[in-house]
Parts: sequence; structure tokens; C-alpha cells
Amino acid sequence: MRYTEARLTEVARLLIDGIDEDAVNFRPSYDGTGEEPVVLPAAFPNLLANGSQGIAVGMATSIPPHNAAELCDAALFLIDNPKARSRTLLKYVKGPDFPTGGVIVDRPAEIAEAYSTGRGSFRVRARWKTEDTGRGTYVIVITQIPWLVQKSRLVEKLAELINEKKLPLVADVRDESAEDVRLVIEPRARSVDAELLMESLFKLTELESRIPLNMNVLVKGRIPTRARPRPRPCANGSTIAATCWCAAPSIGWPRSSIAWKCWAAISSPISTSTR
Repeated sequence: MRYTEARLTEVARLLIDGIDEDAVNFRPSYDGTGEEPVVLPAAFPNLLANGSQGIAVGMATSIPPHNAAELCDAALFLIDNPKARSRTLLKYVKGPDFPTGGVIVDRPAEIAEAYSTGRGSFRVRARWKTEDTGRGTYVIVITQIPWLVQKSRLVEKLAELINEKKLPLVADVRDESAEDVRLVIEPRARSVDAELLMESLFKLTELESRIPLNMNVLVKGRIPTRARPRPRPCANGSTIAATCWCAAPSIGWPRSSIAWKCWAAISSPISTSTR
């Protein structure tokens, strides 16, 4: 082994708290020389707090990070109200909480719809402010950037657009970051409107990004499988092709449509993961 020991953080300790007290089941390791826990006791909502991203054959997951305190409040409410709806839980969890900050500019209704369906995206913009530099001039200072955006790559892209004269309102960009993010944007003239300048940057750079939401998870050890469907007679006497059979639940057909009713009439639907 390359690493023989490591110091656990408090959160990591909570993930394995109780593992020595038979709190979870164990199974043989991959080579049969030892045992490993089937799941961790996890006295911390790690999946939602730290988020997860992954892709496999026919499925993917993309869960953004959330505020741990908000998740705990929602969990306590859910214990007392196990039948609570997603929109009710949004009173406690307002949305994602990104470690790099930023501003979610989507409307609350759009955020609620994403959580209710388990799929969607969040439009995140950098947080910025203006600083007076005297004699009627100013600079724009970016203090937070969207999640998963590399700052060095962002600065290179800004410099490239300035050299190509695709940002006529911007004169220069400087990275003055230390422990905190500090990107300084210098307008070409004192008369340039800061809001208009930032809108051009949001349009052409990663200062505005979309963070996907795809709440695909495995529950109770069930592994998603995709069986080959057999076309069967529908209510109207016709048959539905395998491609339509696979696509029906995913392309958004209205439940009142014939296509949806045909899909629903098939007795062997695809086994999918629970969102």
C-alpha cells in the first residue's frame, strides 16, 4: 500500500461512526482475504452534501453539493413527516450550495421543478462588484466563480477574447488572487456601463455556467438493468416498436397520449434506478 495511515476529519469520522458496533453488514473483499462493509453507517448526508458525478452505460448521475446544515434540518423534518413532498423540503434546502460560491439566477419555480422531477440544471453566475479607482474611473472585481470552472483557464480565455477584440468594452484583465478569488476587469472607458460589460462576459465566458442535476442513485442494492423489450399488442390492437418502448418515459410524451398508454400497457417495463 502506498499510504499506511491517514488522519480522519470530523466528517469522515461520522461516515464510519458505529462500524465497530455491527451497525452495518459486511461481505468478503474482492480477493476474499478480508471483509468490507456493504455500506457505511454514514451519520452525515454525504451524497447530497458533497455531491456526486458519474456516468455508466445507459445512465448517469450529477448531484451538486448542498449545505450540510440545511440538509440536517430537512432530515429532521422528514423524520417527523415521512410523507413530506419535495416542494415542502425546499423550505429547508433552498438549492445547491457550491464551495466556490456564485449566484444562481434561476427562478424559484424552476429550481423547485428540477428537484421535483430529479432532472434539470442551474444557471450559475460569478459574483462581482465595482471598486472606485478615483477620477471617475472604476474596475470590476470578481470574487466568486461558478463551480468546476478553472480560474487559470478562465483568465486565459478572457485574455484571448480581448486580444481577438471580441470584448470591445474590456481593456484588461488581471488575476490578483491570493487565498481568495480576485479577478480584476478594467473597462475600456469610464463611460462603460458595468452591467452591460458583465452581460457580455456572461455570454462569452464561463463566468456563467450551467450545473446539471440528475438525481440517479441506487437504492437498497438494486442495480439498474436494461432488458430487451418484446413488442406486445397495445390497447388499440397495434404494436409498439422497441425504440418507442424505450423512449416513452424519457422523451416527455403526455400521459394522455396513445404512445404513453401503449408503453404503460406493456407488462415488462425497464428496471431503472430510483430518483
